[in-house]
Amino acid sequence: MRSGRRPEGATGAKTGPDAGRHELLTTEEAADYLTVTAAVLRRWRLLGDGPPYVKLGSLVRYDRAKLDRWIDGQEVAV
Repeated sequence: MRSGRRPEGATGAKTGPDAGRHELLTTEEAADYLTVTAAVLRRWRLLGDGPPYVKLGSLVRYDRAKLDRWIDGQEVAV
């Protein structure tokens, strides 16, 4: 029976063939994830605002982990 506990020293970091892979989203998928429209993401790109993205040739992609970090950085203290 497994206890669900990790062995001592286990970090939970990805290892094996998927280690270091990025989960890349299209503009439309990233917009859905951020609950904005694709047009808003395009405007942010043109203005140099918004979350970081990568260009793969002519394709624009958003890394889900970087979207999460960008969201965390948008917190406004009141």
